[in-house]
Amino acid sequence: MSPASTAADPQAIEKARQAVREKLGEPESVPTDSPEVAKARAALRQNLATTTQPTYSTQSPVGYQGADKAAHAQAEAQTKAEKAAQIEAEKSEAAAQAERRAKRGANMDPAAFQPIQSPALPISGDKQQRLADLLQKYRADQITPEQYHQERAKILGEK
Repeated sequence: MSPASTAADPQAIEKARQAVREKLGEPESVPTDSPEVAKARAALRQNLATTTQPTYSTQSPVGYQGADKAAHAQAEAQTKAEKAAQIEAEKSEAAAQAERRAKRGANMDPAAFQPIQSPALPISGDKQQRLADLLQKYRADQITPEQYHQERAKILGEK
């Protein structure tokens, strides 16, 4: 029998499944619950059906009475105090950051830094002047990058 014919034959497929079930020892039907498990499931379902989730209203009650009013007022006062403390802490933190920035800025005074002197170039003053003029022409877009590098190489290649 070819694999194509067995794949299309439902009776052969069912026989093969039956053989596999027998080899594995798998029962043909799903076992039912024991009476104790069935009783527990029924009790759980009933309990879930009767239990309702509490609903919470987003609106505050119309009027507070006695201790509720006092508790509500105390909670509002505490919330306001916490917000005020938080705002004060943010203000002090912002002031501290501004002070740190000012201190860093004071250390960045340009007059306080001395530029590092570069060593003398091993080329003559005339070559330095010609290179500076060439660089100026390049920066002013009077010559192309290719021309700049060719001229620079010529100047540096002279003895």
